[in-house]
Amino acid sequence: MSRTDPPFMATWMLEHWAPGARNDALAGDLLEEFRSGRSTGWYWGQVLAAIVIGCSREILNHRNVLLFAVLWSILSPSWVVLSWNAEVNTRAYGLMWQMDWPWSTLCSIALSLATSLTFIWSGMILYLIPRMGATRSFSVLRLGRSLLRALPMLFAISAVPYALSLMLSSGHGHGIDWHTLTPLNAIADLRTWAMLERLFNLPILLYGLWGVTPLHWKRPEGMSE
Repeated sequence: MSRTDPPFMATWMLEHWAPGARNDALAGDLLEEFRSGRSTGWYWGQVLAAIVIGCSREILNHRNVLLFAVLWSILSPSWVVLSWNAEVNTRAYGLMWQMDWPWSTLCSIALSLATSLTFIWSGMILYLIPRMGATRSFSVLRLGRSLLRALPMLFAISAVPYALSLMLSSGHGHGIDWHTLTPLNAIADLRTWAMLERLFNLPILLYGLWGVTPLHWKRPEGMSE
């Protein structure tokens, strides 16, 4: 790498980590400044500043998404309690645990993932449909694509964190009496199992909603701002 070339890692971080549509123009300006005599330290400083400012701007522009995702994730322990009460009162739940291993475990994992996905999709629908309706841009196809966006993140982060969450929330040896838990008091529960449920759902909701929620929803012609 010659002196006329900026640090490769800094340039890569600018291209991939800095949100916004002007990264190419910014990279060109920084390259010109660097070749005119600016130091490597200056270049790194400008790149890090661009990343911080870009991420801060993204968070500010999507503050409604962030707020909704946080509030909806707080409710996730309540959903777990509701789901558990529904599951243990069904005949299928008892039959599932009468299966031989590994089918009983696989069914349990599939049921848990389906429960989580239902919670995630319910939140996304609750957030997206009113916004689509307000701008008269509702589309079943568009809504379906938005819901499917959450699937990769769900499977990507479910392995270790969710397995740990299942273990801690299983009620065996962790002081959790599921028979005394209610959906209402689960909302305020700050024990490990409840916090893991919230931390598990938050990034999935953010990923699902962030990319499908434009800053300014397109209005049909004739609608005033």
